[in-house]
Amino acid sequence: MRKFKHLTLYWGVAQSKAKACNIRNWLSAMSSVRELEEEETRVFLSADVYPHLLQRCIDMNSLEDGKIVHGYMIKSGFKLSIFINNRLIHMYAKCGRLECARQVFDKMHERDCHSWSVMVASYAKWGVIEDARKLFSRMPERADLSWNAMIAGYVEQGNFEEALRIFGEMHISGTKRNRYTYASVLSACTGLAALQVGEQVHVDVLRTGFESNAFVGTALVDMYAKHGKTGYARQVFDKMPERDIVTWTAMIAGYAQNKCSAEALDFFHEMQDAGIKPNQLTFSVILSACAGLAALRQGYQVHAQIITIG
Repeated sequence: MRKFKHLTLYWGVAQSKAKACNIRNWLSAMSSVRELEEEETRVFLSADVYPHLLQRCIDMNSLEDGKIVHGYMIKSGFKLSIFINNRLIHMYAKCGRLECARQVFDKMHERDCHSWSVMVASYAKWGVIEDARKLFSRMPERADLSWNAMIAGYVEQGNFEEALRIFGEMHISGTKRNRYTYASVLSACTGLAALQVGEQVHVDVLRTGFESNAFVGTALVDMYAKHGKTGYARQVFDKMPERDIVTWTAMIAGYAQNKCSAEALDFFHEMQDAGIKPNQLTFSVILSACAGLAALRQGYQVHAQIITIG
């Protein structure tokens, strides 16, 4: 009877997880897994259950629960599919246990492109770029996830030349670029002060239709502004259909960095008129602009806003 209760519970959880991960159901499910683990009960659960349990572990960044689910799968004799193994790699990597993720990867008899990509992306995300590179070089085929992970990883390490080199390889391979690709590559161009390369990337952005994307548009605004091209930055900004606080702040910072303090202050007021609330970075930038203008009254007003917002 107890075993039947567990099976019924798991089936209900599996169905509900597909639409919404209710925390109470999740806690109940994990409590039952622990009971099964302690009782050493050999119960075969539906294959639909485990992906939901593992995904919840990933969402909650719960290493302890993830290890329990993994342990129970092994103990119950459940055959780990490529899909489940990929989830396990993701779960361990997200929780910072790269050695466990790699053990799962190395034990896989079969891997798909996603298996390789997740492992490469995990190494790159945590800054273990050499291991990422070694694995990347061994990939039978490469997807945009692995290319983007390598580019972003090198940008994060400050190795902008290598990031651009890999972007060149990606371009030659014919892999489709996306917003993550362009944002990382434009950051590399900014870091290298390589405006000409950045302009070439901008042409590619226009050709692939990503200029209107807020993520890419903001990277373009930042690149042009940091190269002193505030006019080009403003053109990109004005063409963007949607702008968030990051985009507005990038434009304000561009004006302030290029000693266009009056424009920065005007743009700050325009942002507020548009209903965008400033954040701490915006305030820091605009206070710098006020200092550049010796605008004591405006500086006091901004400071009063900071105190009001808290």
